[in-house]
Amino acid sequence: MSDEKIPVTRGSGNVFADLELPDADLLLAKARMTAKLEAVMADENLSQTEVSRRSGTTQPKVSRMLSGKGRGYTLDKIIETLNTLGCNVEIRVMKSKGSARGQIIVKS
Repeated sequence: MSDEKIPVTRGSGNVFADLELPDADLLLAKARMTAKLEAVMADENLSQTEVSRRSGTTQPKVSRMLSGKGRGYTLDKIIETLNTLGCNVEIRVMKSKGSARGQIIVKS
């Protein structure tokens, strides 16, 4: 084994921003909200078919949403799906501190 040091770069907390993807905050928000949806489904033992029935969509669309393909669905569709499963989603708007551009932040 070599004693050669491998350079390490600390991430920002947003892998999409680290990859310099456009709309990184939105992509991270979608990923976090999708994780919330998956957690609700697991807690309530819901299948994709049951979620599609309750939300009025198709099972393949639910599957796409859960697969992490961020371009295939909107944040408001995830919120709407969470609402149909009995979840409240709180959205707050506040002035950003220290930067000209605000962020989208998902908290538990």
